[in-house]
Amino acid sequence: LTEENSSNHKFFNGLSVSNNSFLYSGDSKLNILYDLNGSWNSRYEKALSQNFIIDIIIGEIDKDAKTDSDFKSYFSPGNTMLRGGAKAILYKNKNKNGNLITSSLRGSFGRVLAESKPGYFFGESINSYEFYEKVSFNLNPKIGVSGSGESIGLGTGLHWKVLQKITLISETNIPIDNAENNMTFAIRYSIDDSDRYIDLYTSNAFSFIDMGQLMKRNKNILGVNLGFIY
Repeated sequence: LTEENSSNHKFFNGLSVSNNSFLYSGDSKLNILYDLNGSWNSRYEKALSQNFIIDIIIGEIDKDAKTDSDFKSYFSPGNTMLRGGAKAILYKNKNKNGNLITSSLRGSFGRVLAESKPGYFFGESINSYEFYEKVSFNLNPKIGVSGSGESIGLGTGLHWKVLQKITLISETNIPIDNAENNMTFAIRYSIDDSDRYIDLYTSNAFSFIDMGQLMKRNKNILGVNLGFIY
């Protein structure tokens, strides 16, 4: 990354609530996440342009994970999931105070790599509001569509850069139809304003992968998330 591009990565992506953190044309991003219960996922993103990004996600939920959601079979705990998606930024405006408003659409599809291979479509409208380069707020309608019906919810996320290297993150997914409420809290440490960071988080979201954001785990978990942009 050039120095100019690197300095514009003010906020990195969220955990259970996405934001419109920018990648520049040709940039790649890798996230590696692991929790103390044994769930993991890895997400690779590639910016084909500044306004169009593709992603591939592979992950697995620990086999002992429990939820009351009707969509648990689409995650098949103990088996690997593979998903592909794309995001298009549709609107971007910076006002005279330097506050930035962006909106994008993202869709994804994938399956569990198990014998039955259940799959679903996930879509979301990602709406980010950045204030004074210190605070980012997101309001994201989400929907998962499967053979068992639809799950609809609203994700809200707040990133507050309290120090040069420290950002506090609070996220809530609110059920609208056939979904469950969950919350995530994280402390993010970014290395000297570079494009590397580490999150320490606690969450009761069933998964940070797509429709798992609209499901609730029966207990809170602790985990770590590593991010790299290159």
